[in-house]
Amino acid sequence: MITNQHGFNMNRRDLLYSVCGGSAVLMAGCSGASSGESSSSATDTESEPTPPSGDVQRHVTLAGRDSVPDQTAIKLTAEVTQPWITAEKTALVRISATNRGSERALSVGEDRCAMFNRIQKGSDEPAGLWLYRQLEDAPARVENKWVADKPTDETRVHAAYGCPPRAYESGETVSTTYQVWHDYREDGYLDPGEYRWEQEIKVWDDPEADGGSDPGEKFSWGFTLRVSEG
Repeated sequence: MITNQHGFNMNRRDLLYSVCGGSAVLMAGCSGASSGESSSSATDTESEPTPPSGDVQRHVTLAGRDSVPDQTAIKLTAEVTQPWITAEKTALVRISATNRGSERALSVGEDRCAMFNRIQKGSDEPAGLWLYRQLEDAPARVENKWVADKPTDETRVHAAYGCPPRAYESGETVSTTYQVWHDYREDGYLDPGEYRWEQEIKVWDDPEADGGSDPGEKFSWGFTLRVSEG
């Protein structure tokens, strides 16, 4: 298995530096063949039974994840791999995509084109949380809080780049791990509640598709995190 983990996105309410060329793409991280099976239904089994020692700020669990249309032969999963937020570390969420069909192309790429990149990094319903890829340079934060040390009226600007489809071998998986932060443009701080992300997934039968043709399948997929007091 080849493992690559990178990451970065942005919020739908903010301005793009310019319109991105090519098809919008999603996902990145460690890639490689995987035959493991897991349910695509909601689960909180990732949660640790007891909190770590020290000052716990919040507890994050998976409140739900969407199912995937059977005919697509795609598996998408979300799991909380580190549920506790403290002054030293924040919660971690891993998003994975697996091609269960023959070789083809998906709008789930790598590096800058990871799932939930750029404007997709912020939670949709409601706004308030932000995802940074685990191995990407994160901004300076406010003291012991997981929020960027920036004024709330500072506009996000990201370079424009195209995200072509990525060819997947049969059985191949791409995963990305994200850190959970508070969105500096929103009031409050990791307010308890449920937060949802959603993005469109596209599938091309041709593994060499460059995004210029219409996908054979497309559907929306998302997941929800629950934030509670530590």
